[in-house]
Amino acid sequence: MHPFVAGYFGKERRQFEEDLDGAAGVGFIGRCAPLFGVKGGVLYDVSPNWSIGPAVGVAFNLRDGEHTAVLAELEANYFTAGRAYIGTGIGVYDLFDGDDIAPTVLLNFGVPIAKGKTKGQLYVTGEGRLLLDELDNADSNYMFWGGLRYHFK
Repeated sequence: MHPFVAGYFGKERRQFEEDLDGAAGVGFIGRCAPLFGVKGGVLYDVSPNWSIGPAVGVAFNLRDGEHTAVLAELEANYFTAGRAYIGTGIGVYDLFDGDDIAPTVLLNFGVPIAKGKTKGQLYVTGEGRLLLDELDNADSNYMFWGGLRYHFK
């Protein structure tokens, strides 16, 4: 079992259909905003190179605070001999917003940069999420961020 915590900066891009009131019909509104995020979870080793585990996080919208999003995911990560990792996962983005909630697919990676005093590991990491409820408009519905992630041992 390996708990982890992470801090990130990134961006979300979302596009929503909206009734434009009256004869104009339906249009689209967009949101493209910077994010600061925190995430934590627990990874369980299922083999010497594979770990899986749940994670939760918060993406704080730095432009429109009311659009801050909670996310929950299940990660599966492959660790190399040098202990870098690449992984994938499934999840839910904007968990507590009934109008904007979206299933996601995750792609993530981490490159080790420092060892902790208790055998933990600090990583430079990146994550990207594709919002699956808008696959026909994927170029306007995604989220990505990068930062530092610490795995405890």
